[in-house]
Amino acid sequence: GDAYQTSTDEAAVAAKKQIDAENARIAAEQEAIDAARREEEHQEEVRRQLEKEERAKFKEAMNAQRELDRIAVEEERAAKAAEDLKKEQQKLSTKAASGKCQAC
Repeated sequence: GDAYQTSTDEAAVAAKKQIDAENARIAAEQEAIDAARREEEHQEEVRRQLEKEERAKFKEAMNAQRELDRIAVEEERAAKAAEDLKKEQQKLSTKAASGKCQAC
């Protein structure tokens, strides 16, 4: 009976060691999966942040371009107004732009 008990105890100890080893392997595998998931989430957050910054830069660039376009239109309008004023003054003047009398 004692020999049977000893072999049963040894088998139980061996089975427990095997179960413990399997549990440790599973825990290590789960930790690796969790670490990979955390890394993936971190990369996703970095990507989202970069996209957000890119959208902000694009919006800023578009606003700057609209402002430049508005300024160009305003300058063109001012130049045309100055040209029109010059033509109007020339019509009213007795002298041509060359300095000679317009009638001559």
